[in-house]
Amino acid sequence: MSQETIRSQTEEHFPSKENKKILTVEQVQAHSGPLPDPHTLECYDRIIPGAAERILIMAEKQSAHFCKMDSELLAAQRELITLENAQKTRGQRYALFTTIIMAGVSLFALWEGYPGTAGAIGTTTIIGLVTAFVKGQSNTGQEKKKSAINQSETPDT
Repeated sequence: MSQETIRSQTEEHFPSKENKKILTVEQVQAHSGPLPDPHTLECYDRIIPGAAERILIMAEKQSAHFCKMDSELLAAQRELITLENAQKTRGQRYALFTTIIMAGVSLFALWEGYPGTAGAIGTTTIIGLVTAFVKGQSNTGQEKKKSAINQSETPDT
């Protein structure tokens, strides 16, 4: 209602000049949550019969949906971790296999009288594997940090 409407209604009910006081009442309500407060829910139900029950059913379905999505997200994360671990294990096995082969080639070169070649093969193999291992570990650490940052920035719904 505008102030002019209140003033005219006040004048109609209290015509004397003594009673020309304007009363202003302000009511503020706040509510947080997936459901309206009980009074509002009751008002909805009076306006549209069955609305309160429909709102409750909608909230239950939404809650069930969020629970299902969380479960699916956790299952996907578990599967991703399992796949990453399998990939790391496979990489370590390939590195071991490569090291054994290169050590064999290096020993063969040494046996045949090529110590420089044997040293070069052995040294480059060791340096390459150590570099790959350290680089892989530092990248994994950076990815974990980025993942943790991204998860902390994701708003909860």
